[in-house]
Amino acid sequence: MGTLEKGKTIIMYKNGDDFFPPKPIVLNTYETRNWDTFLDKVTQHVRGPDAIQLIYDATTGKRVKTFDDLKDGQQYVAAKKERFKRIGYKAIVNPVAKQHAYKEPNFRLQRVVASGRAKKLAFGVRGLSITVTLNGDSNFKPVRILINRRVVPDFIHLFDEISKKFRSQMPIVATRLFDSNGHKINSMEELVDGGKYVAGPRGRFKPLPYYTDGHLSNTMPRKMKSKPSKPSPHKLPPVSNFSRSHTVNPQDLENKHVSSPIKNANPDTHPPQKKTPQKKKLTESERVQSYNIHVITGGELGHGTDANVFITLHGTKGNSQREALREDSDNFAVGGDDVFAIENPSVGELKSITIEHDDSGASSAWFLKMVSVRDTVAKKKIFFHFNDWLASDRGNMTCKVRLKASTSDTPSKEGGVMHMKDDFAAKEHEMGDIVEDSDETMNEDHNDEDNVPADTVDEDENLAPKITSTKYKKETKEINGALADVKQLQSFWKEMDFNGNNIVSLAEIDKFVGARFPKLNNKPALMRAYKQTTLKDGDKDAWVEKKEFPFLLRNLLYFNVLYDAFDDIDKDDDRRMDFDEFKQGMGVLNISMDDADAQGEFSAMDANDGGLVLFDEFAAWAAKHSCPVNDQVITSFTTANDRPED
Repeated sequence: MGTLEKGKTIIMYKNGDDFFPPKPIVLNTYETRNWDTFLDKVTQHVRGPDAIQLIYDATTGKRVKTFDDLKDGQQYVAAKKERFKRIGYKAIVNPVAKQHAYKEPNFRLQRVVASGRAKKLAFGVRGLSITVTLNGDSNFKPVRILINRRVVPDFIHLFDEISKKFRSQMPIVATRLFDSNGHKINSMEELVDGGKYVAGPRGRFKPLPYYTDGHLSNTMPRKMKSKPSKPSPHKLPPVSNFSRSHTVNPQDLENKHVSSPIKNANPDTHPPQKKTPQKKKLTESERVQSYNIHVITGGELGHGTDANVFITLHGTKGNSQREALREDSDNFAVGGDDVFAIENPSVGELKSITIEHDDSGASSAWFLKMVSVRDTVAKKKIFFHFNDWLASDRGNMTCKVRLKASTSDTPSKEGGVMHMKDDFAAKEHEMGDIVEDSDETMNEDHNDEDNVPADTVDEDENLAPKITSTKYKKETKEINGALADVKQLQSFWKEMDFNGNNIVSLAEIDKFVGARFPKLNNKPALMRAYKQTTLKDGDKDAWVEKKEFPFLLRNLLYFNVLYDAFDDIDKDDDRRMDFDEFKQGMGVLNISMDDADAQGEFSAMDANDGGLVLFDEFAAWAAKHSCPVNDQVITSFTTANDRPED
């Protein structure tokens, strides 16, 4: 292709593009040394997504391969790898040159006369007009906001304008906008001309009579309302009581033959008054009294909550309504000391309270230290100590607790938590029927065995399977430590939920187990633990949520130990157990029986009568027999056909 020996100027078009303006390209011997450099320069001028590789003559369509074929001032076409497309390249005009070639006509243009209002409408100066008031304050005087493209071009400028208008009454920075029904406004397109809106800082919409007439009278204290006064018996009756048809002769008045009707009027007569209904005496149960609620939140980082908190009082005369406590977005912050007042019929002597939250918000976990309730009638203050987490992912793994009353402001050694089961706590205690032997149950078992005569032998004693293993001793210690330590459990969850959406799939679980506990990464055991957690211990969907994470860790240990026993019995490692392997491996299950009983037990284990037992059938058999696996028992089971709900 040679080298460039003399500078040239050429006109370059784009192959097949009749809208691409021609580009003049100057070639000199210093910048354009070879053909590849020339193609790079053409690519920069054409500005296409791909590199230019071919050059054609715009007139003949022949391919140009060397600098000698390029003629100064001639037109050429740049292409990638496609063939030459024959269009009228020379007829394409550069828009810049076309603009310079335009000549203004000689005739004089007539001036268009337009009013100022028309100009404002044309340039978008006049737009929408809305009315905005302050969220949570029904006495706030609404302000009028003018919205146009010049002053308020976007949502951020709208909040600035609202804050500027609010500043004359209250220094508040508006960050949220709602309509009068409480629906959040997220864009300028949702605004309506003449609409009424509610704005405020961070927080939820507070339903109040913002734009209703006469709402100030509803908020006026009772003492300020005027009461109708009773008529005095010493005052004269109103003039309206006398008939206008009654006329009096002035001469008679002078001669005193006729007395004045006013003098003859009986001062004790009054216009008919409406009888005021007598107030019905309320019973003691109908009387409404006030309770002052004092809530103290933990002072460490992360102890606060943004969930909705509720309280219920329990007394000797009944229970109160479930009352919401949140009044401001700053309630229940770290180290918070919040006071609330609720009105409710008397519950008698206060015995306990139920305090809970709905587990909503980005940071719902709450460390509650203490609650105190002051009975304003009895003038008695009662304390309820907790000093623990109300959360679905830490502590007792519950968002609802019932606390018993105490007259001391310091917690007792026994604690203040009463036995109760809410929706989640009941699930936690049952936990898919997981049972661990305690000292009391062990003693009860020993007492029953002591009552059996020495010559009596329990025939079913050798038919009860039991599996023990120390293979996963390190993993068991680490998982049990995480279940007891909230911070370690939270660290495990964040490691598994790496995208932070608070739910994990089977793939995320597999990745976490493979990285953190590689010895527990047995696929059949992992699948059984996943299904047991989602279908039996969880809410039957395909995801493991934060509150289901402790169940997953326990199930991982259980099914891995169970699979280890199944693998020991399966001698040929085909992940199937036949009758001969079951008979020879009964020692792994700590059972002994004759051939007939072994055949019957194997047939009961083989659910599909295929002559071979798979791991899910083996796990179901262990659950039916309440087989202890390292002292952990699961009586519910899943099969390969069980699927999560959509």
